[in-house]
Amino acid sequence: MSDLPPAVRRTIMTIFDNAFRNKKENLAKLEIMLRNHLNPLENGVCVRNQVLDCNKVPMSFTKSGNDDQSACNACLNRRRPCVRLIRRNGAVHLALYPLHVDYRAGASWKDLDFWIRRDDVA
Repeated sequence: MSDLPPAVRRTIMTIFDNAFRNKKENLAKLEIMLRNHLNPLENGVCVRNQVLDCNKVPMSFTKSGNDDQSACNACLNRRRPCVRLIRRNGAVHLALYPLHVDYRAGASWKDLDFWIRRDDVA
């Protein structure tokens, strides 16, 4: 995220914070997810799925042709960033997943429309 333009980074962080960090009950669930990261990491669930849906609804990628390297259906529909845990160099990090190419409308990775669906494109 640090490579994104400041305005795009701020918008994504504001949306993420409003959904997860600014609500006491969601922040507690997010902290548990980060502490007990093995299950979400192994299952590839996004923060929204784990924190808001309590992992009751399986993640789906049908809108992206089953491309699990793209934002999940629920994040796409709710116009939220799709953030998942990944392991890199032995450490666990939060990673932002892009919209599927069908929903980007030609946006580059530096554009907000690459990461969060704002308009009905497809």
